[in-house]
Amino acid sequence: MRSILLLFLFSGSLLSLQAQTGGRAVYQFLRLAPSARITALGGNLISVRDDDVNLAYGNPALLNQGMHQALSFSHNFYPGGIQNGYAVYGHHVPKWDLTLHGGLQYVQYGDFPATDEMGVQNGEFKARNTPLPWAQASNYTNGSRGEPTSNSSVPSWKAIIQPDSPETWRPLFSTPPAVSPSLS
Repeated sequence: MRSILLLFLFSGSLLSLQAQTGGRAVYQFLRLAPSARITALGGNLISVRDDDVNLAYGNPALLNQGMHQALSFSHNFYPGGIQNGYAVYGHHVPKWDLTLHGGLQYVQYGDFPATDEMGVQNGEFKARNTPLPWAQASNYTNGSRGEPTSNSSVPSWKAIIQPDSPETWRPLFSTPPAVSPSLS
């Protein structure tokens, strides 16, 4: 009897037993496609250089002058009451030859029952994530051939900002750029 118990305990230690599958990666909601076009491409960004401001979410180097004053909004419904969306605006600053991209992505996971340790329901709560992605890119010429190339600068791309707790808000710029009043 004792040998059977030891065999059972030993065989159980060889197997990896897990009650949950989560916890292997964080912020997986950032992999959700920001537009129907990117979803149709399988969720992976195909580096097409055109004026679609949504493309800069996955590859900020695609920002260009054609995205000046481009505005886009998308919203998706998933089973179980889960919803996500993305709103983005692109702006080109000719003085600095700089294209800016800023947006708001949100994922709402629906309503969950709030229970105490005994399982008694005390109400409901909502869960959501709200990152504020932003990027900037500028074009410069290749000295040997004079061809335009892209230089992307993304200091805090996809920074997580939780609006429910004000102490976690972070400024997008440490020092705002000086803007000339003559710019429109």
